[in-house]
Amino acid sequence: MFLRKIQMNYIIPKASIVILFTLISNYVRSQEIEKYSDALTKSVCSLDEPVNPKELTINNQPLEASSDLYEYLNELKSLFKQRFAKYNIRVISTKKTAAAHYQLIGNDVARVITINESYYENIAEGIDKEALMVWILAHEFSHHVHGDITYDQDGIVANNLTKEILADNRAGYAVGKLTNADLSFFKEFLPKILSVNKYSNTHPPLTYRLFASQMGWVEAKNEESDLSEEFVHSANSSSEYFLWKRESNPNMLYEIWNDGDLYFGEAENTVASGDGFTVFFDGATELRSVFFGKNDGKVFNGTVHRKSGDRYIGRKLLNNERIWQRDGYGSYYFRSGKIYRGLWKDNEKHGQGVLYEGKEVIQSGCWQDGEYIGENCN
Repeated sequence: MFLRKIQMNYIIPKASIVILFTLISNYVRSQEIEKYSDALTKSVCSLDEPVNPKELTINNQPLEASSDLYEYLNELKSLFKQRFAKYNIRVISTKKTAAAHYQLIGNDVARVITINESYYENIAEGIDKEALMVWILAHEFSHHVHGDITYDQDGIVANNLTKEILADNRAGYAVGKLTNADLSFFKEFLPKILSVNKYSNTHPPLTYRLFASQMGWVEAKNEESDLSEEFVHSANSSSEYFLWKRESNPNMLYEIWNDGDLYFGEAENTVASGDGFTVFFDGATELRSVFFGKNDGKVFNGTVHRKSGDRYIGRKLLNNERIWQRDGYGSYYFRSGKIYRGLWKDNEKHGQGVLYEGKEVIQSGCWQDGEYIGENCN
């Protein structure tokens, strides 16, 4: 009986609990709004050109929940493990852009993606509309996920090259995962919506962004076993390395050649020379191989990753037909697990070499035009 009295004396009425919870919720909300107050008026990540956040919030309107854009957004939330995060899509007709920003909707600070849907739909004529919208939404979605919405003391958006490259890379990844678009898609639509030669304090040039999107697509296809893991690992890690290195080296060259192949690395007199990274394509959509190493335009020393999963470390020469061929000493790692270490000529095993199955020696001796001829080379 005594214990029951003590318990009754300490029971808090339900109405008091509700009031207390309401006060706490209002306080937390007010702190959140205060925390984002500057961001609400100054901060925005736009797709290309800088945008005034106030112009976005004044002129945008809510998008109908039945829109295809919300369907794409839900797929992105699932893909990037953001299922329970709340995002709003709003449309704008006064600005040719898409942007990620915060906006006060009711009493809540909302994560918003604003987009001029009709403008991009007109651009999408003759292009895969689904892939286009997925890329745009994924780019802005990535800014929210990675907390890229920042600003400096003057209210100028302070996005940097790295943040934009990452957003483009994730957008390319989303296109590879959620649509049927092939690699040529990026070359078709990116020049239509992004500035070609722009290189400002907020956005990198088009060529950088094309490269990042393509590598994201490659990563997505690799996860579906369409491409080798070594190939994609080399592509992504190398691109990040050279993006970083370019900041302190004005002699870095990033170039997409007429046949679609691309080079990113050191240069001399605007010609590829030195430590570089090259991606070779077969046609518009098939990635053939990646070179990562020293290249003076005629002799290459480094690592080659092939789409098949094979890998070569050694020397290559550019022949008269401008085809790179294994020449001199090199090690070839077959996807099957076999390894050849030895001499090469005209892309074939030629001279002294050893063929391994794991750590076991299968053949050791002399090779001629790719064929094993015996233990000794005469």
